[in-house]
Amino acid sequence: MKTLKSKSVWGLALVLALASLMVAVPAFAAPSGGNAIAVYAQDVTAGRVYVSSVTAAQDGWLLIWKDANGAPDSLLGYAPVHQGVNTNIAVDVRTSNRNGLDDITATLWATVMPDPNADIPFASPDPSTMPAESVLSVAFASSAVAGAAPAMASAAALPTTGGVSSAPKSNKISIRRQDANSGAVVVDSVTAAQDGWLLIFRDANGAPDELLGYAAVHQGVNTGIVVDIKTTSHGGNDFLTPTLWATLVADPNALTPFAAPDPAITGNSLLMVGFGSTAD
Repeated sequence: MKTLKSKSVWGLALVLALASLMVAVPAFAAPSGGNAIAVYAQDVTAGRVYVSSVTAAQDGWLLIWKDANGAPDSLLGYAPVHQGVNTNIAVDVRTSNRNGLDDITATLWATVMPDPNADIPFASPDPSTMPAESVLSVAFASSAVAGAAPAMASAAALPTTGGVSSAPKSNKISIRRQDANSGAVVVDSVTAAQDGWLLIFRDANGAPDELLGYAAVHQGVNTGIVVDIKTTSHGGNDFLTPTLWATLVADPNALTPFAAPDPAITGNSLLMVGFGSTAD
């Protein structure tokens, strides 16, 4: 029996090592003008894309697009990003079109588009936004076969907090005490009698005050909702209060692409639950 030469053995070992690394390494767009994106292949059928990190040269939007012939096509979801490094970003995406047909392609695209107004409350990308306006693009697989999504903080690991409301039983919010300094609030579940908004407010004298962030919820049970919130004021001062408020507002247009809560309805809460903004 012939034996492999040492050079062949080392070559085979190198190939196997590189193959194993391909599973764990995220798709990465090399820095371009101070911008960079790192995202893993992942299963997005649950309606959410996790992006490991975005480095942005200026404030703007992280946009997720479906693919058409090897290029970004229709916008599926978005999240604001600030200048600098943004990590563990959760982007809610549309998984079906208005006709109920699957809207997810085998390849999806993550792009970055600058917008100085992206961090303003209720802001959203201009509906006329085109993929060509992005300063950086990276493609990734929409199934977990080619890799693994990055680990996100589990709400189940956070200590619980109480909350009592006299609202109708058809609406319910389940949320735990947690450290919100990272700029995101994890809500265990929201049961909604109709489509609407989950709103996170800061506290003022035991009542909801200024809006910090929001996420659309559909009629029925919504689980594992990640709400991006602002943690500092425009002057750079800490904006979080020891107690925050999660509230639910009905809005039949909440699931429309690019929709945002109308400031006039944010006080029409059907349900309000207070929770601690630290994990202590």
